[in-house]
Amino acid sequence: YLIREILYFSSIDWDFLYQRPHHILSGLAKKGFRIIYVNPSFFLPRLRTKLSYEDGILKVEPGMDLPFLSKSYRNFIDGGGVIVLKAASPMAGWIASVKKIDEYESLRNSLSISVQATMQLFGFSNPAIWTNEPYWLPIIKNLNHTALVYDCMDEISSFGGRSDVIHLENDLIKKANLILCTAERLYKRCLSYNYNSYLVPNAVDFDHFKLAVDDQPSIPGDIKEIPSPIIGYIGCVGDWFDMDLLIEIAAKNAQWSFVIIGPITCRIAASTEIPPNIYFLGKRDYFDLPRYLKQFDVGIIPFKITPLTLSTDPVKLYEYFAAGVPVVSTELPEIFKYKPAVAIATDGKQFSEGIRLALGKKDVKSYLDIALANTWEARCREIMVLLERL
Repeated sequence: YLIREILYFSSIDWDFLYQRPHHILSGLAKKGFRIIYVNPSFFLPRLRTKLSYEDGILKVEPGMDLPFLSKSYRNFIDGGGVIVLKAASPMAGWIASVKKIDEYESLRNSLSISVQATMQLFGFSNPAIWTNEPYWLPIIKNLNHTALVYDCMDEISSFGGRSDVIHLENDLIKKANLILCTAERLYKRCLSYNYNSYLVPNAVDFDHFKLAVDDQPSIPGDIKEIPSPIIGYIGCVGDWFDMDLLIEIAAKNAQWSFVIIGPITCRIAASTEIPPNIYFLGKRDYFDLPRYLKQFDVGIIPFKITPLTLSTDPVKLYEYFAAGVPVVSTELPEIFKYKPAVAIATDGKQFSEGIRLALGKKDVKSYLDIALANTWEARCREIMVLLERL
């Protein structure tokens, strides 16, 4: 049975940050796969289904009429698009399965109905079900599927307050027909439970980020007046981000500007403690990132060393390199293989020294070579080979 339909149950909303699932699924859609992406966000049921389309993405907000809509939308995804289904939270599925509370049971049932009605609307028959979030397991195991794929992106037990997820993940690993792992540690752990585990690291949309090298894009207004040299970071600022390290380096190097681009999902120091040469620009559109990276003199990955980050393969590493930007990082195991192109630091002093050296020496060709060897296009080809074996 040749897999050409994918039902992807995600841990992140499609509109949050453009990450690994977006790249892989968009790439597979262009190669003829038909894809429904189920958002994890919670919503109150609508009376009438709302459909909106933009840039190859059709968003479905399910209403009471969803099972009765005409099937005129069926041909949409044959053109290489992705359907995003706004959904109820996967937590509801977990609570319903564990605690047997009636109201959660009905919520889980309504979610299953929404998914099945969407599959029917777009002519899905027996898709492969993918997930990167074990909380979905109680819902997905009741849906017809030809294969179960687990995209193991993180050391999931390391997220705070999630001890309950461990038994669900173990169950998912054992049940999966295929497991894709982003990092060596995740691969070794999954392989000990299931021999259908493969190392498929993160990568980069090379052509997109290389615009920072090739083009002369307009400089965004919010970075234009920031004095150079600019030491930059793109991505989420979460609990794994070492804010103390950043503040220490910035305080001791007032001649450098530190620009942080991305949403902040953790508590950070009071503004009185933030040196004036740190600039938080907030979340920016993925498609504008090369314009910002063009202004970076050095890209940084200042992560704490924790069980979570020991199993992290940062997408931003490949994006910095594709933009021709030198990189300084803390000691993440997945990054060691790219020495000496990456400067690796154990403390603030070494990190500052790494930045100083990077400012004095740019080896753009070696950065581009690393990025070119790690493209999402290549990852999609690897994944298609693995799917064909199922």
